Amino acid sequence: MRHRFAHQCHKGSGNPISIKDAAAAMGHSVNTHMNSYGSYTDELAVEKAFERHAENRIEA
Repeated sequence: MRHRFAHQCHKGSGNPISIKDAAAAMGHSVNTHMNSYGSYTDELAVEKAFERHAENRIEA
């Protein structure tokens, strides 16, 4: 169940939950989270995350 929850935090939405927030919700450190669930992020996911960020960026 924990793996499914972590996967949904990061891949279950077009607006993923941050690693820090997911780790806090699961009751462990960011380091533990990355060691256990870091495989849910790959190069394509990082690229898409930055594309979404650029599309929704607030101009200063």
